[in-house]
Formats: sequence, structure tokens, C-alpha cells
Amino acid sequence: MDFEGWERILNWIKQHWYSKRALLVAIILAICLPLVVFYNIDRIDIIKLFTLRRILLIAILVCATIFAWFFNRKLPKNLPDKLGIVVAIKAENETVKIRLKNDFAKELTNIINRNQKQSSFNVIEITEYYASKIKSAGDATKLLAKVKGHFVIYGECKERLIEGKKHYVLALDAIVAHSPIPISVSNQFSKEFGQLFPKKLAVNIDNELIGFEISSDLIAFITKYIISIAAFLSYDYSLSSSLQMALYNELKNLNRAKFVDPLKRIGNKLPSRLVESLLALSRLHYYMYSKTKDKNYLNQMEPVLAQLSDIDPQNYHAHLLRGIYYFLGERNVSAAKVEINRSRNKIDHTWCYSQAFLHAYEEHLDSAMKSYNAAFKGTFGKHVPIETEQFIADVLEIEPDKYQLWFCLGLVNYRVKGDLSLAKADFEKFLSMCPEDKFSKYRKLAGEYLKKING
Repeated sequence: MDFEGWERILNWIKQHWYSKRALLVAIILAICLPLVVFYNIDRIDIIKLFTLRRILLIAILVCATIFAWFFNRKLPKNLPDKLGIVVAIKAENETVKIRLKNDFAKELTNIINRNQKQSSFNVIEITEYYASKIKSAGDATKLLAKVKGHFVIYGECKERLIEGKKHYVLALDAIVAHSPIPISVSNQFSKEFGQLFPKKLAVNIDNELIGFEISSDLIAFITKYIISIAAFLSYDYSLSSSLQMALYNELKNLNRAKFVDPLKRIGNKLPSRLVESLLALSRLHYYMYSKTKDKNYLNQMEPVLAQLSDIDPQNYHAHLLRGIYYFLGERNVSAAKVEINRSRNKIDHTWCYSQAFLHAYEEHLDSAMKSYNAAFKGTFGKHVPIETEQFIADVLEIEPDKYQLWFCLGLVNYRVKGDLSLAKADFEKFLSMCPEDKFSKYRKLAGEYLKKING
């Protein structure tokens, strides 16, 4: 066989490398090629070519071929602590395959990792063999699980004529992994996902580098946004807020007149999504502080609340959280009062509880009583009285000299929670700690509450 014949065989093996037929041909080649070389060197009878050394060499070549075949067929795995973005796009011919790998996949990787010294992403390219096995969303989901990835972009790239010009047409779909969530939330997420992810992209072959760059840029942007929502649904508020903040800043620098539909939709929804993530992250830091009393969690609240102030300066919940931060983190009662006053509204009266506490902390029980009365008559979540009780108890543990807060605890337990046993203990604690010449009006009121409780 001449050189061109061997070259054709090698090219065929390369094109069909992942198939069992290619392995068989490669094994035959690993046996025959050395024999041809030995024969051309020795020019002796074929039987005499099989020396022990040569048989060993051929065995090593065959084993190496089999090992390489199995190794290359092995699915890659996502790296620990990385967000795995799996790209599994098949191509209809070798030319398209090369363009897809060199231009689109490479550009997508660069864009996703852009401006990140230590990227949290890991872009995993799946071979043509495994990409061609994806026939449905179920196949893509199974692949995602095997690779231990978080997001998979799958589909096909074909070469087609559009208006007389050659184009690469990307027919794509994607699946994102997230924690189990209610069906209604999942359906809403799926609907939004479907509206955003482009099902088809056409790239003019004459401008393929620019076309793939634009397509990759769009897909990378949408991918990050979708992953940020999945992260939020999976309770990873740090990741969701960091991704959304990066996208928010990126959108500010883009010309809105040139936005395609997916970017318009993201641009409309991103601010509210980002605020939602930042609020959740801030609440998480506060929750962790309330459980551990580790002030590092309070310190982590501050930059998150600063971001909220820049994006949504009038946000009601951010004002409440900022008031908590100023009090717990800095004991800055004046700053806390400013935030609570900014949160005033007639729809939700949680702010009244905060206002009442701050008045009581400063020993202004008349003002505190007015705020509590407004709170008790208003609308608030079921969790608010319990959280108020815990908050006051935590402050009393650190500052036991603020005994007037025991009256506040008794008030919440008696008038809101209806826990007469706790209310009795709280009022008695207040009376035992409060000097007789102080807060006489509220000492008398506590006594009246105790008479009612005792019957």
C-alpha cells in the first residue's frame, strides 16, 4: 500500500475514532504497520519477522491503542467547586466541526471567563461522539448528571444557504440544573428560560469570526443570567447576586438601542432579580449572625446593603435590614432610626416594630407604646412577632441593664402571640429589675397586665 493509502486509513480512523469499528481498524493497523516496516527493513520470510522483541513491541502498540481509545471515550468531569457549563454541539461534517471548535466553542469559553482572574466557571467541551447521542432533553439531562455539570448547551451546527449566502446555522437548546423547587416556580422558570435562550443562530461564513463572536457573546450572557436564577432557586444567593451584579454592570455599558429581544427581556427583569438576590443574601447573613453571634456576618451585610442602596435606594426591606445592621453592627441608633423612618408605609407595619424597639432602647417608652399600638393594629407577617421577641432577647443578653425591654417582650407575648405564660414571666422580670422611681406609668401597666393574666 502506498503512502496515500495509509493516510486515507488514518484519516478515516480519526473521523470515526470513537466508534468500535475505528478501534478494530486501529488495532489491525497497529499490528500491520510495524510488520510492513520490519519486512521492508529485513526483506525476509513473513514468519521470521515475528521475533520475541517485535511481538512485544506490537503488543505494546495494540495495548496503547486500546488504552487511548478508552481514555478518549471517557466523559470529562467537572472540577470541584466550579460551575460546569457543558457544550455538546454536533456538526454535520469535518469542516463545520473544525469551525465550531476553533471559533464558537473557544469564543464562548473566553467570554464566560472574561474579566475573572479566578473564574468560577468551567467550560467542558463534549466530543462529537457523545454530542451525537443526544436526541432529547432527557439525554441531555443524563449527560449533565454524568459530567457533574450545572448547565448544558446542546444541539447541532449545519452549513446552509440563506438568501443565496452560505451560513453556519446553530440549532441549540439548553438545560439548567437546580435544587428541587415547587412545580409552579419550576414552570415559571422554564417559561422564562424558553423565552431567553435562542433556538437558532445563523452565522455568515464570509464573516464567521465576527458572527461566532457575537453569537457566543449573546449565549454567554444569557447562560450567566440563567445560571444566576438557578443559583437563586438553589439558595446560593452569593453566586446569584455576584453573577447578576456583573451582568447589571455589563448592561449599563451596552447601547440599549442595539439590544436583541433576549437582552431586552433580561434588561427589564435583571434589576428586580438582582435586588431579590441581594435582599436574600443580606437576610442570610443576618440569619447566620442571629444563630452564631459572629460579627463577621454583620460585616458581610454592609457591602450588600450598599449595593442595594445604589440599585434601589427606596427599597422597603433594604431600609429595615439597614436599620438592623446599624443597630447591631455599630449601635448607631440615630442611623438606624433614619432608615426605619424611610421605610414608613401603610401596607406593611413591620417597620413599626423596629421603630418601637429603638424608642424603647433609648428609654422613650411613651413613643415606643405608640409605635407598638400601631404595629399591633397593622399588617405584618406571622414571623415578625417571633423574630421581634428573639431580637429583643438577644439584646438583653448582651445589655441586661436595658430592663425596659422586658416590658416590650411582655407586650409582644401578651397582645400579639397570646403566650400568657411568657408574658407573665416577662412582666415580672421587668418589675423586679426596674427601680420603683422609674417608668412608674409602665410599672403600673405591667401590674395591670399581670392581674389580667392571673385572673
